[in-house]
Amino acid sequence: DMVTREEFAKILVTSLKMDTAAKAGLGFTHFKDVEATRWSAGYIGIAAGHGLIKGYPDGTFKPANQVSYAEAITMLVRALGYKDEFLSGQWPANYLAKAGEKEITKKVKFTDAYGFANRGDVAIMVNNTLDAKVVKVVEYTAGAIKYEERDVTLLEDKLNIKKLEDVRVLANKRIDDGLKEDEVRLAVPSEKKSKDSEEKVYDFINDVNPELVLGEEVNVYLNDDDE
Repeated sequence: DMVTREEFAKILVTSLKMDTAAKAGLGFTHFKDVEATRWSAGYIGIAAGHGLIKGYPDGTFKPANQVSYAEAITMLVRALGYKDEFLSGQWPANYLAKAGEKEITKKVKFTDAYGFANRGDVAIMVNNTLDAKVVKVVEYTAGAIKYEERDVTLLEDKLNIKKLEDVRVLANKRIDDGLKEDEVRLAVPSEKKSKDSEEKVYDFINDVNPELVLGEEVNVYLNDDDE
C-alpha cells in the first residue's frame, strides 16, 4: 500500500521516540485542514514543531494525501538535523542528493521523485536513516550557518541504541553452562584499529533464540543497559 502524509508523520515521530509527546499534543492543530481531534493531529503537530514537516502555502497539510518519495526523503533528511538553508540547489534535488550521500535511499528504486512512496520503501528508508550520522550547528558567522556531522547515528542520538556490526555469536547456556539462560557470549570487533575481537557476555531481551544464530555473524543492537 501507499503511505499517506499523516501516516508518514506517525512513522517519523515514532521512529524518533517522540510518540509520547505526540499523544500529549492531541487537541491542538497547526493546520486548518487537520482537526484537533483527528487521530494524527498530535503526530503532525510534533513533527511540524520540530521542523521535520511543513504544510502548503495555503495553510493546509493535506493529511490524507499520499506522500511522495521527495516529501518522505526530505522529512528523513531533516530528521538528521539538516535544514533548508544547509543545502544548496533547488528542492527536491538538493534533498535527494543528500539522501543519496547518507545512503537513505540505499536498496530503494524509484524513477519519479514525485511518485508515491509505498510502505516497503518507507520502511527501508527509515531503517537506513536510523543508521545515518546526525549533524549539529556549530557556528553562526555573519549570517552563515556552519554545521558538522557528529560521530553518532540517529539510532544512538534519539533512541539510545548502539549498533554493533559483524559480531559472531559464540555460545549460549547449552554450549557454555557458565552462562545464564538469558545470556550469550559474543566475539565483538575491537574498537581499536585492528582486526582483533574481544569476547563479551550480554543479556538478551525479548523473544530471542540464540540457537538460530550460533556461529553466525550478526548485527547486534544494545540498549542503554547494554542488553
